[in-house]
Amino acid sequence: MMTKIINLFIKPSPPALAIRDHIVNYLVPQGFRISPVYLDHADYNLVIGGDGTFLHAVHKSQFSTIPFCGINTGTLGFFQESDLDSLDKNLKKLVEGDYHMDELLLVEAEVETSSWTYRRWCVNEFSVQSPKRKTVHFSLSVDQVPLLHLAGDGLIVSTPSGSTAYNLSAGGAILYQTLKGYQITPLNQLRSKTYEALPSSIVLPSSAETEVSFPPDEKDKALLVTDGVEEHFLGLKKITFRQTGKKIHRILFNSNWYWYNLKDKLI
Repeated sequence: MMTKIINLFIKPSPPALAIRDHIVNYLVPQGFRISPVYLDHADYNLVIGGDGTFLHAVHKSQFSTIPFCGINTGTLGFFQESDLDSLDKNLKKLVEGDYHMDELLLVEAEVETSSWTYRRWCVNEFSVQSPKRKTVHFSLSVDQVPLLHLAGDGLIVSTPSGSTAYNLSAGGAILYQTLKGYQITPLNQLRSKTYEALPSSIVLPSSAETEVSFPPDEKDKALLVTDGVEEHFLGLKKITFRQTGKKIHRILFNSNWYWYNLKDKLI
């Protein structure tokens, strides 16, 4: 039997380390090799921790095409299906290849500054904000059609899988995780005769490009936050958001787990 390799990503906490030892004792006799360093020829990426650990694993692996399998030791666990109660049952299914595969589409941000153009990708969301909690002014266009000039705390651009995170807290809609498309949600926008405002979040098809542009006096004021990691780009001109087909794969042992998770965590 050919040895299967698992890349291990783990939050260094006592519960996660205990689960790691249990997994090693279960899988190694079944012909698996557990690697603490990332190997690009592995069969699975196993993540032990919470959603933050999952996001860190995806970014650290540079959006690996190897399927991710999550074991939750955090609080919410929207990405991590398995827990202590279901661990052995799901490990058995992993050994037997009895699982489903989700494709989660990422959103790209093309960041144009006066000196360079950068590209970033998110699993959950991007947010455009002021670094000093001041009002941000920007224009919003979709597919090169100017829509609004906005002012407020900023804007969230979320993937479907990220719709239950920061986006939901800001009043955005819940999207099923494997939908093709993304969502724009304003953050505490100013409403007056001077400023326009979005009446709600907007759900866009995957073919749509959204452009956020900044006036010259705002070019050094905005932050781009990618899955919780802040970057301050000087000389910022515009940010274009789109889906490019870049994706990650996630293993699910119960095809209806999303609905059970939604009911358990949010309803």
